[in-house]
Parts: sequence; C-alpha cells; structure tokens
Amino acid sequence: MTSPATTPRILVNRSALKIDAQLVGVPANTCSEWTLIKNGKIVEASTNSISSPWQPRNSLTPGVYEVHAKFETSTGESEIIATLPMEFGQDLQSRPPRKARPARRNEYPPSFKELVFQEARKSYREPEYSAWLLDVKTNAYRFAETLGYKTPILETQPFTATAIPLVRGTVVKPLTGVMSQGVFLLGEEIRDLANGTTFSSLEDVRIPMNQLVESGKIKKDEWIREKLIHSDIDPTRPARDIKFYTFYGQVKLILETIRNDGVERCWYDQSLNTIDTGKYTKFLFPGNGVPLKYFQAAQEIGSNIPSPFVRIDFLASNDGVVLNEITPRPGGSNQFHPSVDRNLGETLIAADARLRRDLVNGKKFDAFNMVRLSS
Repeated sequence: MTSPATTPRILVNRSALKIDAQLVGVPANTCSEWTLIKNGKIVEASTNSISSPWQPRNSLTPGVYEVHAKFETSTGESEIIATLPMEFGQDLQSRPPRKARPARRNEYPPSFKELVFQEARKSYREPEYSAWLLDVKTNAYRFAETLGYKTPILETQPFTATAIPLVRGTVVKPLTGVMSQGVFLLGEEIRDLANGTTFSSLEDVRIPMNQLVESGKIKKDEWIREKLIHSDIDPTRPARDIKFYTFYGQVKLILETIRNDGVERCWYDQSLNTIDTGKYTKFLFPGNGVPLKYFQAAQEIGSNIPSPFVRIDFLASNDGVVLNEITPRPGGSNQFHPSVDRNLGETLIAADARLRRDLVNGKKFDAFNMVRLSS
C-alpha cells in the first residue's frame, strides 16, 4: 500500500469494456464514494473500501468517461479526485480484419505500404520540403513547440555515443531512427527499449550504442537526451506511447503501446473501437483508452504538415500532451492485413488530393516553414 504521505490519486485499469479503479495515497480501509461520469452525465455511483478496487456494475459503452472518488481526510474534510477523460469505442479486437474487396479487371488497388514508399522516394529529391524534415527529432520538437505542444527534449545539440552524458531520469536516443532502435531508458531500471535488455550500470549503455553505429543500424553517431516521461496511468512506469496514423490531419488508425515487463499493444480505429489490423496480433491487450485531447492534437499537428501522411507519436503523461516524434514512414507497414493496407492506401490518396487543393489555394504552412528556413 502506498504511503499516506503520497499525493492521493486514482489508478484505473481497463479490461475489455470494463474498468477497475483504486485510490492510492490514502489510509487503509478508508471508505470512498465513487462516481462514473459519461459525456458529462453520472451513469453510476456507489461506495467502496480502499482495500479493494472499485468496479462499475455495468460494461462500458462507447463514450467519454471520467472516474471521480470522494473520501474523508484526517481533518474530516471531503476531497474529490478525477481521472483524465478516457474515450472508449466498441471492443472489436477479437474480430479478424475483413477481407479485401476484389479488384476490378485492370485495376490496381491502392496499397499503403507502396504509397508510403513512393512518398519516401519523392522526398529524397527535396527532403526539406517534405515531412522527412521532421524525421529529425530536434526539428520535430521545434515544430511542435511552435504549435504550443510540450516535448521531452533536454538539449537540441546532439552528442556522440562517447560524449553524451548518461544520467538517470533521462532517455537517450539517436537523432534519427525507427522502431525504437537505439532508444535507452535510464530510470531506476536501465533498459534497451527495442529488445528489453537491461544493464547494471549507465556506462554499459555506451557499448550497444557504439555497436549500432558500427553495424550501420544507426546511420550517424548523433544522439540526443530527453526527459524520462512517466505514465498517466501508473506514474511509476514509463509513459505509454500513443501513435496516430494521420492523413493530412485526418486520424485513421491509433496504436497504444505499453512497455513494462513485456510489450502490449492495442489498435483503435478513428472511432476508437479496438480492432485487429493483422499487425502485432500476438501482443494485443484491451487497451486503456485514448484521451480526447491527444486525438485533437494529432489532427492539428497533421494538418500543419504539407504531407499526405505522417505518424504522430505522443507520450501519455499527467503533464498533458507530449510529442515524442513524427515519422513519415513507420516500420512494419507490410504486416497490415490486405484490407487494412488497402483502406489506408485509399485514405492516403484522398489526403493527397486535399493537400493539393490547399496548396493551389495558397495555404501557408507557417510552423513547418519556420523549421525549414532555420534548419
């Protein structure tokens, strides 16, 4: 049991379309009053002992929820705590992806993995005019800060693997990279995020860093430091990743990732229904929901980038929306089920048409151009 001196808070866990919540940081056996609020209206209220988690009697239906707790303090005064709003859709994770619609004769159905590859080939000609400008993390952070969003960056100047300061409470990662390659969490536990390897000392981290550079898996010996962000659900754990597949401001797919002793993932569609995309099927869990403000932030950031597709990654923390990175070409896109690949491909084509329209009409991408002109 957490010490009474700890700031009281609510821990909420989700299983399918049910939740359980528990107060921590309060004396044992304290009686509490719980209220479940959906879309601003009370849907359930009951009392509960601190010694066991509180569970609503009914399953959740799609909507935005808050959990409130009220209890008596040592001075006899009431205190109310509320969680972050969480939006839940339907649980469709157990359903396999639908079959791809047959193509007509002489029709080549759009493929997301192919179109993203083609976008990457285009950007090689003029990378500073494409989303690949923001693949450099320091550029992405300056772009996000211009739009008013927080970032975890500590220094904008990169270090070599030999020179970078290694301090607990930070994250070390390459200036550019994909799929968590070369990302090291320097918390109470020192861990390689890509493969889960732990290290006994901070200096031991330099060995795999140099190996990644020597092997060519990390192209340049340029590393940055970030603040280690903690989870909005369990502050003792690293923040969960929430990755938005955005198509010029339209969110089509969301991936929630939690890395504790293992890796768990949950896919959501644009309506926040939990789904199976064919990728990471063996690692799926019911998910914890997506705060609405992250959804809105992804839409705003994506609509300010002159690209038909980017994946926008956030860290979910109690400090609000924190941008982690912007990725023009996510790894593993070939693992999507054919129907998902086709659906995302059609969405990318539609986004490209909207972008062309706005460019012809003279839309200004001020935040993007500020980064481009100062790089």
